[in-house]
Amino acid sequence: MLISFEFKNHHSYKDEQFFSMERVKSIRHEKPDIVTKYNDKLSRVTAIYGANASGKSGFLSAVLFVSKLMEHEENYYSILDQFQFGRMPLRESSEFSYIFIASNGIKYQYDLEYWHRGVNREALYVYESQKPSLVFERNVSFKNSLRELDQEFNFGAKFTSKNIEQAIKKEVTPLPHTLLLTTLKRLNEESTRPVYRFFSSEVIYNDAGNFSNKYELARERALKDKNFARVLNAVLPAVDFGIKEARPVAPSEQIVKALMKINPERVADKNEFIRKNTKFMFVHNGSVLNDPMFGEVSESRGTETTIGLASTLYDAIKDGSVCVVDEIDSSLHPILVAKIIELFNSAETNPHGAQLIFTTHDISLIENYGEGEILDRDQIWFARKDQVGRSDIFSLTDVKDLPRAGANIGVKYINGRYGATPDISIFESVRDILRKGAVKNA
Repeated sequence: MLISFEFKNHHSYKDEQFFSMERVKSIRHEKPDIVTKYNDKLSRVTAIYGANASGKSGFLSAVLFVSKLMEHEENYYSILDQFQFGRMPLRESSEFSYIFIASNGIKYQYDLEYWHRGVNREALYVYESQKPSLVFERNVSFKNSLRELDQEFNFGAKFTSKNIEQAIKKEVTPLPHTLLLTTLKRLNEESTRPVYRFFSSEVIYNDAGNFSNKYELARERALKDKNFARVLNAVLPAVDFGIKEARPVAPSEQIVKALMKINPERVADKNEFIRKNTKFMFVHNGSVLNDPMFGEVSESRGTETTIGLASTLYDAIKDGSVCVVDEIDSSLHPILVAKIIELFNSAETNPHGAQLIFTTHDISLIENYGEGEILDRDQIWFARKDQVGRSDIFSLTDVKDLPRAGANIGVKYINGRYGATPDISIFESVRDILRKGAVKNA
C-alpha cells in the first residue's frame, strides 16, 4: 500500500512534488479507509485530472520509476526522463521518495537520487515505531575524470547478513546504474526482500495503449486460471450485450481430421495439436455452437479494453496491490469506470486494501449524484502546467475554496476553478482568424 510519494526533476516536474494516499482528517468521508497497524488511514482510490500535456502521465511515470528501472535495468536511459527546460538537466539528479506498506505488513521508506550516470544516493528505512531505522544507505560520487567512482555503504542494525554486507563492500559492488536493492535481491538478502517485491510485483501498471495488447494474454490466462475465467464470464455479458458467455473452445473434430489428411506433419500429435489450438472464445448471441469458427469475430475496442484491463484489476484486488492506470476511461463507458472505482472503494469487494491510482478526463466521476458521490473530495487530484512548461500536482483539498460535500465539483472544474483545464482561448483565436478570412473572401 502506498502511503506517500515525493519526487522532483522528472518529466515536466522541476520542483519537489508531494502526493499522498492518506485521508484528510478535516473532511467527511463516504468511502471506507484502509487502516494500517501504524494507525495510517489510507484512501483506496485517487483520480488525477488535468488538461492534455499537463503532467498526468508524467506523474504516473514518476510513481513507476523504480519499478520500471528494475524491469529495464540494462536500458536505464529510456527510463530516466528529467525536466528539460532551463539549465542543463544532466547536472542534477532526479529524486524519488516512497513511504509504503509492503505485503509483510511492515512500513518502509525508500529514497533514490538518480541521474544520467546512475545512482547518486539510495537509502532504505524501516519503521518499527514512529521513527524510521536505517537498513542501508549508498552514496556514489564520481572523481574528476567521471570514469572512476567511489561508493560508500552504510548498513544499519536491521540489515541481517554480515556476510552480504562485506561482499557488497568488497566483492560484488553494484554498477552505478544498478540499484543496491536489485543486487541484494540477487544475493537473497532477507531484510530487503519485501521492498524489492513491492516495487517489482506489487505496483502494477496498465495504460490505454496496452489495453488491447493484453487482450490475447488475458484470453490465454483464462484457459489456465478458472477463477479469472469466472470473472470474465460475470463481467463480459454486462459490458458487451452481444456476448452470451466465454469458454474454452477446441478445434472441431472435423477440422482436426481434415488437417491430419492435408498436412499430417502439422498434426503429428493430435492431442497436443488440440491443446495448443484451444482458445478462450466469446460466444455471441446467434452463434452456431457447432460452427468451427464459432466465437471468432472482431471484438469491439471497448470489449478488448475491458478484457485487457480486467486481468490487471483482478490481480490488484486479489493481491492487495497498487494499481496504476493511465487514461482509465479510454474506450470504456463512464458507468463501467464508475463501477471499477466502486469495486476498489468497497471493503467488501476489496478486502485486501488494493489501491487504484488513475488519470482521466471523465467529468461524470466528479459530478454530484442523488445516490451519492463516486469519489470523496480527498480522492481527487489535479495536474497543471504553467506557461514555462513546469507541472505541479495538488489535491482538491489544497484549494482555498474547497467545495462542500455534495457540491458539483465537475461544473467548477470545467469552469476553470481549479486551474487544471485546457486554455480555451485557442478556440477564440481560431474563430477570429476564420472571421477575418471570411471578411477578406467577401
